[in-house]
Amino acid sequence: MNYQEKSAQSVAKNITIRNIILFTALVNGLAWLGPVVGGDPTTPGLGLLIWGTAPTVAALLMKFLVRDDVSLGF
Repeated sequence: MNYQEKSAQSVAKNITIRNIILFTALVNGLAWLGPVVGGDPTTPGLGLLIWGTAPTVAALLMKFLVRDDVSLGF
């Protein structure tokens, strides 16, 4: 393995780590936004919808904002 291959792997690894951190931050931010918006277990509202869809929304935001070349899987 030459230097260019190692460098390309290092860059790919850094991008992967960045994307994982970004996804985690987005999911946690959206999940914590849910209770702030409102709703509780007895009367679920918009907050529950935000909390429940946080992973999907974060994945879609990353897909369209980060512009990586990975397919959505369908």
